[in-house]
Amino acid sequence: MERIMLALMFRREAEEAVKSYVSLFSSVFGDSKILWTTYYGEEELEALRAVPEMTEDIMPGPAGSVRTIRFLLCGQEILAINGGGFLGNSLKVPPCTSAAIRRSRSNCSGWPSRGVEPSSPVAG
Repeated sequence: MERIMLALMFRREAEEAVKSYVSLFSSVFGDSKILWTTYYGEEELEALRAVPEMTEDIMPGPAGSVRTIRFLLCGQEILAINGGGFLGNSLKVPPCTSAAIRRSRSNCSGWPSRGVEPSSPVAG
């Protein structure tokens, strides 16, 4: 069964933050490590530059910079994302869980009508 994963977004500092978290938690609690890292490619960044609202000051970084880092803290898997100027923290919800949430959210008062969508797998 897939679990819900915490996703932390950073402007451009994901790598430094993750290294600090892993260093601190592994020395105290163990079972903390970087699992894998993905990097921005030039083609991906060119596609972002084609978005009308995208300006260089909110771009996530140059080609070859860290895009995502999947890591463990005390055995809990977390995803860190360098998102440029698009910041926010969220949960990575497996598609089967997202569908269940959408089906049941109409029964919950105060539940947002938008914003819970199936997650797209992050390439690794």
